[in-house]
Amino acid sequence: MIRKRAYGTLLLALSLCCFRASAQVANTGSVQGAVTDQSGAFVPDAPVILANVATGATLTAQTDASGAFGFPVVAVGRYTLKVNKPGFKTFVQSEFAVNAASPVRFNVSLAVGDTSEQVTVTETPPTVNTVTASEGNTVTGTQLNELPLTNRLFTQLVLLEPGVAAPIDQTPGFGSNSAVEFNMNGAWMKTIS
Repeated sequence: MIRKRAYGTLLLALSLCCFRASAQVANTGSVQGAVTDQSGAFVPDAPVILANVATGATLTAQTDASGAFGFPVVAVGRYTLKVNKPGFKTFVQSEFAVNAASPVRFNVSLAVGDTSEQVTVTETPPTVNTVTASEGNTVTGTQLNELPLTNRLFTQLVLLEPGVAAPIDQTPGFGSNSAVEFNMNGAWMKTIS
């Protein structure tokens, strides 16, 4: 009886570990940065507001002693960023995209002035990831509908990722023939089915 219970507990633990490993797909990005004044000095304790354009939901943070701020888990979407500190003009970064597994970094420079004055930046942040070595890609619904996928198999989307190449022409079928083989960053062939 005790042996059956021990095996049952072990089986449950193993199944939970396998389930957890399969669920580690990035569906969020991050926003981080630093706030300085025009002379390059750090601006501590400045409120930073990140607002989702579609939903209106906001996240708030404060800069630390070195002027740094961060939003480590941000849902994919379009956002605006606002920084205001008494004695400085309010900084507003207009609409920018947050994509899965792609951090967005801002270097905010506050100008001396009244907080009722506002500096709006419309230039989007660089799309080159200078924060982490991770690679990722967000495929929108429009792209998914317009992409020439053979037999409309979602497994072929892996071939859109940077560093991924198909070793042979891919003509997967349905059911058990829907596997897609690929090489990633020079590593030997992997298969998704």
